[in-house]
Amino acid sequence: MSIPDRQLPNAANLEHLRKQARDLQRAHQAGQTKAMARIRFHLPKLAKASDTEITGAKFPRTSAQLVVAREYGFASWPLLVQAVESRAPYSSGMKSAIENGDAPTITRLLHQDPTLRDQEFEWTDRKDKQRRITPIRYAHACDQQASFDALTEAGVSNKLGTALWHNSYNLNLAQVQRLLARGVDPGHGMQTAQVRIGRGRNAIIEALIEAGGVYQDGPCMDLHRGRLKSLARRVQTDPSLLNELFEDCLDNSDSVLHPQGPPQKGTLLHIAAAHNDQEALEVLLAQGADIDARASVAEDGSGRQTAIFFTIRREEARDLVQQRRGLPSFDTCEQAFEALLAHDADLSLRADCKIRDSVLQLTPLAYALTRQESERIHRPRFGKAFEADREIERLRSLGAPS
Repeated sequence: MSIPDRQLPNAANLEHLRKQARDLQRAHQAGQTKAMARIRFHLPKLAKASDTEITGAKFPRTSAQLVVAREYGFASWPLLVQAVESRAPYSSGMKSAIENGDAPTITRLLHQDPTLRDQEFEWTDRKDKQRRITPIRYAHACDQQASFDALTEAGVSNKLGTALWHNSYNLNLAQVQRLLARGVDPGHGMQTAQVRIGRGRNAIIEALIEAGGVYQDGPCMDLHRGRLKSLARRVQTDPSLLNELFEDCLDNSDSVLHPQGPPQKGTLLHIAAAHNDQEALEVLLAQGADIDARASVAEDGSGRQTAIFFTIRREEARDLVQQRRGLPSFDTCEQAFEALLAHDADLSLRADCKIRDSVLQLTPLAYALTRQESERIHRPRFGKAFEADREIERLRSLGAPS
């Protein structure tokens, strides 16, 4: 076995290696300089050939496979195949041991082949999608604490931060709690939980804080945690808080799934509206919050929105599979939108609204209409998932100016 140009991946599989050989063949046919250098280095018969001579030479699949094998340090393609296939029994045994919570077998297999700690398995997730998954994530997916502990004791890194991010975004409290119990840093979920719409984020944020998540205590966090009695006490003690501008992800512009751009500053009422928190809205209005207070002005000149602007066309996907089928699959700010209308929000006030690359002075109705047209042009595949028609009809029924 020669010194390899690159290491064979722990999750190597034959189909992927065959694809590398096919790609090299295509690169040879295209006369790519890097491909010529690889071929020249690993095929002695072409070691002194020019790029033009190599391009003109026959380069069958077997030659491409030989180059790939030698890049990984094997003298021939059959030896590379043998090395990959020799890992399969251990890999299969590891997967079975994880499924059954068989810690002794996991420890034994890792002792025999340490590379198994990062060996990926084929896995069918809850949506029947074929994926590849590492042992530590598979132990979590199987909810096998004994397997999880055996892997971490063997030095397998607990790389589940992304899983916590996704489950915090999906407001999956049970999974968030499981991940936190396994020592995942709660910081991976704090920010994404705070941008979600609805009261479901409250329990997620509480769980993250209980697990040691860093947060800044204050009225904004009271709102995000759902601690409305504490919020009411704060503004009763210091009414100026009702007019103070706080930083938060208020506007999702033309984005369908995620807020974009820097956080914007608005009052507590803006933040409650943007997160469809009707109960918080009612608390703040009862304490004297100005329903028509203006948000800050951004560097690009957009801003000055009243709270109702942040309830219009603010959708977040719950289920992308449902969304693609045109079924209800998104969270909206309908409750906050209706609450602000019930409290007589001024629908004639204009704000400087950013639509794609332009900043336009628009009323709430004009904003809804302009966003609707922009999304029909730029995001047509999401067209069935929007609430704009209902919002436009509702504003028109109230005689809102455009």
